[in-house]
Amino acid sequence: MVSISRILKALSKESKDLKKDATVKTTHSPILTSSSALPPVQKKAKTSDIYDPPKLGVLAAQLLGDFVEEIEPSSDYSIQKLKIQKYRLQIDSEINDPEVRWNFRNGRYDMSMPVYCHLREREWRIKALPKLMERITLMYVIPDVFPTLDPTIDLRISFLSPIEPGVWQKSTTTERQPELTLTSFHQDTRLYTLFMVDPDMPDVERKSFKTQWHWLITNIPLSATKHTVSGGTTLLDYIPPHPPKGTPYHRYTIGILHQPNDHEPLEIEQPHRWMNVREFMQEYRLELCGASFFRGEWDENVSIREPIYGPKPPPNLYLDETGKRPPKYLNL
Repeated sequence: MVSISRILKALSKESKDLKKDATVKTTHSPILTSSSALPPVQKKAKTSDIYDPPKLGVLAAQLLGDFVEEIEPSSDYSIQKLKIQKYRLQIDSEINDPEVRWNFRNGRYDMSMPVYCHLREREWRIKALPKLMERITLMYVIPDVFPTLDPTIDLRISFLSPIEPGVWQKSTTTERQPELTLTSFHQDTRLYTLFMVDPDMPDVERKSFKTQWHWLITNIPLSATKHTVSGGTTLLDYIPPHPPKGTPYHRYTIGILHQPNDHEPLEIEQPHRWMNVREFMQEYRLELCGASFFRGEWDENVSIREPIYGPKPPPNLYLDETGKRPPKYLNL
């Protein structure tokens, strides 16, 4: 069994080796002392003398992995700390490798490796996440749909092609359900719930707005290598957006919720199309982990019947009850 002292000794030995190998080993010929005008000849370095930078933390990560596997049956808090330390050492040992950086820049990487998972998350938080949070805030998805958002999952929407958050989509484009890419950054498999809502449906009785649910899927297994909604349980089938005529634009919001238990499926009794998102999250103890949205408005391609909201058109005094113009002369 690997002991903690052995791990600490390995870490100490690695740090000493790094300091020792910090100087590049090169071989030079001595400077000529003769009066010859020829420049000094430099001796070619041997292959063994070329400096090879060590990979930080490889030995320590291996020892930590063996130690964690041996004491896996006991679920202690210290075990989780060791797993986190092992994960970080695996990242530190390869993050400065030129081959790793080249593979990531060219899209040739495997998300099951911690270093690529870390680089992918860092790229998302620097480039895509600020734009998402800006548009969700400016268009009042927060707080109209959910009170706050601290994303840990990169949720991407694609119809005919990938779309940016908050862009306009025609009803002909959204007739089919979108393709979703849910990139999580944890190696273990966890269960999630996906929903799509329209918070801008008119509520005539209250003279306000209400939330209509267009899509609901529970028990979706996600990990760093599983990015699709396949494997989940569909409770509410996808309904294409159908904004009523005379209303402002609608914000069709898609969210991903982490379920409280990653090993037991979530059971929801009698879901319906008109629910409050906050009450739904509180009732089933769900945590919001990612979101995105797009906008739409009524057009002539909306095929289903819907009520028309707006002022009544003024009556035409020159038309009769049937909508036709009466004859100019009357036959008496």
